[in-house]
Amino acid sequence: MDMPVTFKRMVLGLPHSAIDYGSVTFAAELADLLGLDLIGIFAEDDRLMDLAVLPCVREFRLSGDGWHRLDAAQLERSSNQMAAEARRLFGDAVKALRIGTRFDLLKGQIAEAIGSQSMADDILAVIMPRNPAERVTYQFRQLLNAALSRPGATLVVPSRISRRRGPIVVIAGNEHDTSAEVGLRLARAAQERLIVLTPAGANEPMPAPPIAGMAAVDWRSTRSSQIGLPELSSLLALTAERLVVLSRAVDVNLASQLASERGVPVLLTGRRA
Repeated sequence: MDMPVTFKRMVLGLPHSAIDYGSVTFAAELADLLGLDLIGIFAEDDRLMDLAVLPCVREFRLSGDGWHRLDAAQLERSSNQMAAEARRLFGDAVKALRIGTRFDLLKGQIAEAIGSQSMADDILAVIMPRNPAERVTYQFRQLLNAALSRPGATLVVPSRISRRRGPIVVIAGNEHDTSAEVGLRLARAAQERLIVLTPAGANEPMPAPPIAGMAAVDWRSTRSSQIGLPELSSLLALTAERLVVLSRAVDVNLASQLASERGVPVLLTGRRA
C-alpha cells in the first residue's frame, strides 16, 4: 500500500544543541505552511543515569582531576536544564504559528521515542546537526536510520537553509509514483511551480483532474534509469529549488546527502522499489 498523500501532523525530533534551532524554526514554518499540527519531541537519554550508579564506571576530567565516579545528581541537573532549554527554544520557534503545537518530554533513546509517537500519516522530521561530530554519534545515526527505513514520510532538514523560495522538485521512481502527487500538493501550498524528474524511458503522465490545476508542472526526464547523486546534483544546480520530494523507490540514502549538499529539506515519500 502506498503512503498516504494527505498528512495530518509533523513529528519533530528536537536537537540537544541550541545552534540547531534555526532548522527547527524552518521545519515549524513548513508545518504551518502545510497546515499540519506540530509535535516536538525531546528525548532524555536515561542510560547515563543508569551508568552513574555503577561503581565501576568512571569519567576522566580534562581539567587535570583525573578519573572520578559519575555524579548522578549533577547529571540529573544537567538533563533537567537541557530539557527546560529545549522547551523554551521550541516555544520561541512556534509562538507565531497558526497550527496546533505540543512539546513532549520523553525518556529513552530518541529513535525509539520519536518512533513510538509517529503514525502512518505523519511526517517524521529529522534535523541534521550543524556540528559534524554530532552527525556521526550513535544516537543521531540511530535516529536517521530509523527515520529512513520507516514506511511513512520522512523530512530531513539540513543544518543550514540555503533558500526559502523556489520550485518544488520531485525525484520520482517511475511515472506512477505517488511522490508526484505529494509534490503537487506541496507546490500548491507554497505557491511555487513543480519540477518532476522521472527516470529515462518513463512516460510523462498527466495528473488526475482534481490535482491538475494546483500548480504549473514541468516534467523532465533524467539521462539514466537509475539516477544517482552526481546527475541529481547537476540537475538541481540549475533549479534553485526550495524543497526536494524524493521517492523511496529511488534511493533512501540520497535524502541526507541531498539535504546536506543542497541546503534544502528533503521529503522522503512512497515505498521502496
